[in-house]
Amino acid sequence: MSPSPPPDQTGRQRPLPGRLWADYWRYVVLSGAVFALGIVAGALLVDVIGLRALFGGRDLGGAFPEPTVGLLVVNNGIVILVLVLSSLTLGLLTVGILVYNGVIVGYVATAVAREAGLGVVILGLAPHGIIEIPAFLFASAVAFRFTHQVIGAALGRREDVMTGRELREAVVMIALALVLIPIAAYIEAEITTTLLEGRLNG
Repeated sequence: MSPSPPPDQTGRQRPLPGRLWADYWRYVVLSGAVFALGIVAGALLVDVIGLRALFGGRDLGGAFPEPTVGLLVVNNGIVILVLVLSSLTLGLLTVGILVYNGVIVGYVATAVAREAGLGVVILGLAPHGIIEIPAFLFASAVAFRFTHQVIGAALGRREDVMTGRELREAVVMIALALVLIPIAAYIEAEITTTLLEGRLNG
């Protein structure tokens, strides 16, 4: 039997935003913590390996192609979907993706800060990052919550791996992440790039 949505203090059923917050905030925080660990690791790697080595010896021009809205939407949309599907690995791939992307951010941000200053890093990350990073964390939270549900069912702590309500909530979280991606892509390609060019050429 599927549990009903938790009521608020007045006894009424919580609206969807409240249910999402109550059910997902722990998993979003967990995702953010894993991503932050990757950032710290990336910052520490600056003095250990070169940027080219970090990308497996690939040409850095290919590693950092000219950002366009379409390219960013496709690339980041794929990351969102892979993060969601990583739930099938019980969170192992989820952790790997978050750490890897955190390492890239931490490494590049630290290297750029040393060369051009912290202001350039903030200008290059903050405008689109405040939208793009939550999108990744929302998708990761879906994967981590599913993992928690699978473990709970395996241990007999719950009857179903996922109830109908939980499935609908997961779909909303995924849809929200996918909606944020084009917004972040536009800001990165059209606004962040312009701001950086003005700062570096000014």
